[in-house]
Amino acid sequence: MVNRASKNKVIIWGSNGCGPCLKVKQMCQQWNFDYEWNNIDDPEVKEKFMQKYPAILAVPIIEWNKQVIQGYEKFAEEIENTINNYGDNV
Repeated sequence: MVNRASKNKVIIWGSNGCGPCLKVKQMCQQWNFDYEWNNIDDPEVKEKFMQKYPAILAVPIIEWNKQVIQGYEKFAEEIENTINNYGDNV
């Protein structure tokens, strides 16, 4: 059985020096989610991030299921809710 949640690509904005960012990346690998890693340590990527999210000063930022999720804990909670069919976006 294919998990419906795993069909939606996860876009992660993070930094290699950010523990929670790397946890989000590991969680995507654990759940076999298709994901895109945007490393804001790269100046060009950081500029794109700042243009897209000018009011956000911290990472990780996760785009998933047509939502913008800030932080590892909130992403973990959203996965739990979605995988267990509690989320609205299944």
